[in-house]
Amino acid sequence: MVAFGEFAKSHGATEVVQLPDYVEPFVLARVAMHGRRKSAARARQKIVECARNPVRQMLRLALPDYVGLGRSQKPGNPFELQAPGFFAYLTEEKGLRPRSIEKYRHYLHQFAGYLARIGLNDLAYLSANMLSGFIADYGPGVAWPTLRNACGNMRVFLRYLHREGVLAKDLSAVVEFPQSYRLSGIPRSIPWDQVERVLMLVDRRSVGGKRD
Repeated sequence: MVAFGEFAKSHGATEVVQLPDYVEPFVLARVAMHGRRKSAARARQKIVECARNPVRQMLRLALPDYVGLGRSQKPGNPFELQAPGFFAYLTEEKGLRPRSIEKYRHYLHQFAGYLARIGLNDLAYLSANMLSGFIADYGPGVAWPTLRNACGNMRVFLRYLHREGVLAKDLSAVVEFPQSYRLSGIPRSIPWDQVERVLMLVDRRSVGGKRD
């Protein structure tokens, strides 16, 4: 409760009735802080439940009109305040299918969680270093195709922000697609335990073994 109160206050909440607006951003921030190294979906979901459920119970007691969601859900657009028309843009102008739009939604939630963790509340102050930091933070935990798709989606989002005047400069070029090489999976050296196993196979009592 204390963590939620401090989060809401630091993000601009001045009245109790405003607290419900900060539940989901608070949950995203907690997941980004405690769950980014947890690859298991069950472990991450546990963090979500521990962050969301007590806050909702408190709000039901404090606000008579507060009902809350019956099922855990993320906000449809984590950047609703500054980019409310982004998903309409994907549908109407780019003609994307719902399945493709859901991928955008997923990656934007990852990005929103990262921004919450570093304390950025206004996209107008987004910088190249922050974008590079997000890719560096998100990349190690996912497969190469996933990171490539995330970069592509981010470039579209950044171009949209620039078109809408949220960003003074188009930062899409900062998000470079990750490189993949055909032989990149081959180890650069042999682990020492394998070297020892090879050496143990040599019969040093024989002439041939001494030579080897």
